[in-house]
Amino acid sequence: KVLKPGGILVIRVPNTPFQLFKAKIQKMRKGSHFTTMATPLHLNHFDNRSLSKMVEQAGFIGVNITPGAADGTGPALALKKAYGGLSQVVLKVTGLQITNILSLFATKPQAEKF
Repeated sequence: KVLKPGGILVIRVPNTPFQLFKAKIQKMRKGSHFTTMATPLHLNHFDNRSLSKMVEQAGFIGVNITPGAADGTGPALALKKAYGGLSQVVLKVTGLQITNILSLFATKPQAEKF
């Protein structure tokens, strides 16, 4: 209701399949008490398909999901950008998403004119 017709919706969420994989590795390294899944902070978890379906069911069109998102400053930003670029290559070659963030872009359709 807030977004005007033709407006762009942007959503960033954790990439759940990758986060689960990462949590398993971290538990093996740091012990069973350790997790990165932050359940109290994230009540819902998404992958490409569930995120797309939710937004399309809400009536949005032109849904595009991009793996990874660089934020931060200095050396951390440079490393995240490099990792984001590598994750794009891995996705195209293998179909695997090795990034921890999904960025969704979709458009609210224009109102129909009668």
